[in-house]
Parts: sequence; structure tokens; C-alpha cells
Amino acid sequence: MSEPRVINALPVILLAKAGLMECVSSLAETFVVPEPVADEIFSVRGEDAAARW
Repeated sequence: MSEPRVINALPVILLAKAGLMECVSSLAETFVVPEPVADEIFSVRGEDAAARW
């Protein structure tokens, strides 16, 4: 089992918009999303690929 990885908002937002989240998902089984990062991801109005991930 791989170590959990901490992820920042910008890579999630950009890769999700490009449809490339499978690239991120292949890096680790578990990701830690700090609360401020989650807040930034969910601050987008409407349906967003990053928020769905």
C-alpha cells in the first residue's frame, strides 16, 4: 500500500478540467485534501469536475 499523498487545489482543478484525474489517481491509493484546499475546490459555482472528484 502506498503512502497517502497531500494534494493542492490547482493540480486538481486543472487536471479535472482536462479530464486527466486518472493520472493523479494512479499516483497513490489515498489522498489527503486539507480543508482549505477542499474549500477552494468547492468554491466554484455550478457543476465542476474537480468538486466531483
